[in-house]
Amino acid sequence: MKFNRVKGAPTFIPVQLPDSNTTGISGDGSVVVGGSAYGIWRWTSATGVFQDIGGAPWSITPDVSENGKNIVGEVFRPDGLGIAGLWQGGKSWLELGGLPNSQPCGDGDWSSAWGVSDNAKVVGLGWNDCVEVSAYVWDKKTGMKSLGFFYDGSRANDVNADGSRVVGWDRDPTGFWRGAQWVNGKESLFQQSPALCCNPADSWCPGYTTDVGSANGINALGTAVVGESYQVEQIYVDPFSGEEFRYCTSEAWRWTPGPGVERLGDYFGRRTVATDTSNDANVISGLAYPADFFGFPTAFLWTPYTGMMDFTTFLNVQGTYAQDWVLANAYRISGDAKTAGGYASTPFGFHGWIVKMPKAVLCHSNPANHSEQKTIDVEFPAGLPDHLGHGDTIGICGNGIY
Repeated sequence: MKFNRVKGAPTFIPVQLPDSNTTGISGDGSVVVGGSAYGIWRWTSATGVFQDIGGAPWSITPDVSENGKNIVGEVFRPDGLGIAGLWQGGKSWLELGGLPNSQPCGDGDWSSAWGVSDNAKVVGLGWNDCVEVSAYVWDKKTGMKSLGFFYDGSRANDVNADGSRVVGWDRDPTGFWRGAQWVNGKESLFQQSPALCCNPADSWCPGYTTDVGSANGINALGTAVVGESYQVEQIYVDPFSGEEFRYCTSEAWRWTPGPGVERLGDYFGRRTVATDTSNDANVISGLAYPADFFGFPTAFLWTPYTGMMDFTTFLNVQGTYAQDWVLANAYRISGDAKTAGGYASTPFGFHGWIVKMPKAVLCHSNPANHSEQKTIDVEFPAGLPDHLGHGDTIGICGNGIY
């Protein structure tokens, strides 16, 4: 499969493996990993080849460290038990086992790996007899250790480059996955301020609406975290009865040390989920669910200069077309924000994708005469603030002038 593009436009690279997904990208975008019906794959910009590296078929959690050297995923033991693994090269994997004094969940899973640091600290989820789950951290010296939880379960979704900060979720008494972090092993929760009470009739409301949802991605330094379920209060007044109804909508969020947790903004009323962030926290990727339960999610890209953008539209207006591919999730983005990946619905089934975007195509207006326009390409994302600030728009000009 090949797709058309124009000069300077992003390059779209389809993952031509069945039931595939792109789930991990190194900091510079030179190494990308994911899963498929065949197992775990690895792609490098140096070779442009999708390498079969073994692992479990349909693995949904493969990841690669910021430096591109360490890869984790799920592997199957001969007895069919699924456990976390650390890639050793070729198709060889080091099996990481399970939590101390734990039992696998029947004949299914014992542990899964969701993230790995530059110093090969692995994080993820460990089972205990289908009853309890816990976030863990593993390293070669100490093996697998539980990170614990406040109520009855947790999972680690990602880890920063040096392994000092782990993010994920901690389940509360209602079953809600609230955003959590473990800094050098000590747990705390991400919370929004002020607390909201979307339905005053609910006795649990004040505590519930202080917490945000699962933390899904973290940058290399651990200075930015993104996630889901930031609660935004909405008020509806019945035009006939005058009765007032309160409810909350769920939005993606970003955490940085200064301002703390911030919402990323509304996206046509859809529920948005942020899954990854660039190292400077100025480019965030994720997905937006449709207003109804029957539609298909769409991938989004967020910057402070553009707000939420449909990822497919972002590509198309620049001249990068993936015909009949519906990008459902921009699951990961590289630290330098120049490589993104996820999965899509296609005429051939579900497939992963990679986008290389060192530049962005803009319609540039002459500041002295806005009627004079030409298509240019600028560095992405560094060139956006200046050009969008003086009136340029993302995409090709309609006049055909380059």
